[in-house]
Amino acid sequence: MKKLFSKVVIIMAAVFSLTSCLSDNNEIDTTYYTDTAITSFSLGTLNLTNHTKAKDGVTDSTYTTTFSASSYNFDIDQYAKTINNTDSLPKGTDLKHVLATINTTNSGTVLLVLKSKDNKDSLVYYSSSDSIDFTNPVRVRVYNMIASAYREYTIKVNAHNESENEFSWKATSIDNYTGLESRRFASENGQLFLTGLHDGMTDVFGKDVTSWKKVDKALAKDENVIGTTKKYRYGIIDGKLMRAAINGGEWTEETLDDDASLLPNESVSFIAAPMNNDPSVYNLLVMGNSNGKTVIWSKVEDDGDKTQTWMYYNEDEYQQKRLPYLENMKAVLYGDSIIATGGDFSQVYTSPDWGLTWNKSTLFKLPTDFGSSAAKFDMTVDKDNYIYISRDGASTVWSGRLSQLGWKEDQKTFTKGAARRK
Repeated sequence: MKKLFSKVVIIMAAVFSLTSCLSDNNEIDTTYYTDTAITSFSLGTLNLTNHTKAKDGVTDSTYTTTFSASSYNFDIDQYAKTINNTDSLPKGTDLKHVLATINTTNSGTVLLVLKSKDNKDSLVYYSSSDSIDFTNPVRVRVYNMIASAYREYTIKVNAHNESENEFSWKATSIDNYTGLESRRFASENGQLFLTGLHDGMTDVFGKDVTSWKKVDKALAKDENVIGTTKKYRYGIIDGKLMRAAINGGEWTEETLDDDASLLPNESVSFIAAPMNNDPSVYNLLVMGNSNGKTVIWSKVEDDGDKTQTWMYYNEDEYQQKRLPYLENMKAVLYGDSIIATGGDFSQVYTSPDWGLTWNKSTLFKLPTDFGSSAAKFDMTVDKDNYIYISRDGASTVWSGRLSQLGWKEDQKTFTKGAARRK
């Protein structure tokens, strides 16, 4: 891009004149189009600065790699004359040296509108082999074949300011805390509440910007219910796994593929997730503790298939990554993984395959100030993908959100599939 476009109209007009004057006995008509537009915009191979920890586990270290950005789609608004990518590039992408391919209709000539040293517009020929600085939006003009008119676009290349796997915990205080036991989270009309017992009475706290404040509110609680879907309530009653319609009705016993004595009898978690291809069908998971070990059951809730039964996850030599027994264990679905913790809270475990295998997580590790002694606690996920966790005896509620789960849906077209939770 070293050739400045100082007299583009004169040069192109001259070329047009020469072409129109040249002829021979085999003259071929040449058609010149007066309209033009940018029809596609794509990126090539870009540099990426990665941040990691050095071998000591403390010192920050960086290294540079490259990646192909050709799969990131760019939307062209011909009315607003704007071009941008809805799925942002990864954090650390070098936007100062970007190779781009710009295609036009009717062989239009592309020029970049850059600022000169004296802050005046300067036109520079575009070349797909020359890098462009996209740290700020770039104006681009495409001239028609005879340079009689042009369309000017503004191109913005978006990149994330955070990586997809950033997570940190934040502590929020409970106002006028004087003790709260058997605490649990509850949601009503999209609002999250914390409840618990104090001097034999149930206290309810609502969250505002800076703290959890006591509110005068009663929240309904059916002690038999361990979880719900849109259609049904589920419970473990008298050692049996039961189901009832969401709006009431009689409890009926569910069918199990193993003995009911293997159902959890303490620290029970119920997880339900609608199928992507049919939201009326749910994947269900019931897990908890029984006789000093973790037990897990799963089922597909499908009214169109009455043969579905609850399947027990048997222990065998092939399951090398089972979830260990955790006193007061609690599990929640977070993104595409299940997260579980408990015991002395020294470990948080994640399962990417609906509870079949479990891994120790470094990403979701609880802060030291959370406490390291066994205690009853509750954990939940709200509609905005924040995890909340709070333990008996503590005057705080901890919360955090995985960065990629805070992005807009159209920002995750490609990055979601590439993300790894560790």
